[in-house]
Amino acid sequence: MAKPSDFQVNQAWIVFQLNKAPIEVEDDEPLNCVALMDAGSCFILRSELIPAHDPEPTEFTARRLLDQGRARAGVYPSQLILPRGRAGTTLPAAAARLGIAVRELPASALRAFIGEAREGFDAFLAGRVDTDASSAGGGGMLNRGALIVRPQQPYLDWAAQLDDSGLVPEVTGEQTVYLVPFYEDDAQAWVDLEVYYLDVFERELDAWHTDEAAWPADRSFPVFKAWFSIEFHSVVDDLCPFPLEDLGG
Repeated sequence: MAKPSDFQVNQAWIVFQLNKAPIEVEDDEPLNCVALMDAGSCFILRSELIPAHDPEPTEFTARRLLDQGRARAGVYPSQLILPRGRAGTTLPAAAARLGIAVRELPASALRAFIGEAREGFDAFLAGRVDTDASSAGGGGMLNRGALIVRPQQPYLDWAAQLDDSGLVPEVTGEQTVYLVPFYEDDAQAWVDLEVYYLDVFERELDAWHTDEAAWPADRSFPVFKAWFSIEFHSVVDDLCPFPLEDLGG
């Protein structure tokens, strides 16, 4: 039976329905959540909500899902895995146009990849929270890790040559803290990072210079590791008694 260790990061992606039952939406029709997962790391790259009565994503949504996955990972996979009997036509067609081979596997063979994600999403929809932590006055331990990257000499050299101001980022100054998927050990954290590093890389470039034409053409994972020191933190404890909010950006 196939398992995550059979695949390299971004060698194959899996598209599957994340929710077990239709998602009820107030004053609107029920929805399904279609997720795109990297098979090697079990990291969810993107997801799309579609009407529950639709048997598959539209052609536009199927192509957008794959394109958003590429924007996150930096590459398309060589293989797209779909549940047997539920592959439909739009996702195989979108994959074919991109030169991605399609493979169908029975639902039982996908459990090793998607089982934990589906259970977690089910718990999220059910509104399960750590009531003990909440009653103690804090938000509790989050199912996230934290990532901090600090610019190294190649980044400083790039920033310095953009103009003649002489200004470069402060290596020891305040840095953005990225919440990342929870990980059991550093090995898993590095596997996950290889999936989403490009998002971090481009955010760090944009924070200093918004003109993408001036960004380095080579934004591969080895370059990312050379341009930044990388810190993982596995414990994220929310001490605030009020909900998290998206402040934009």
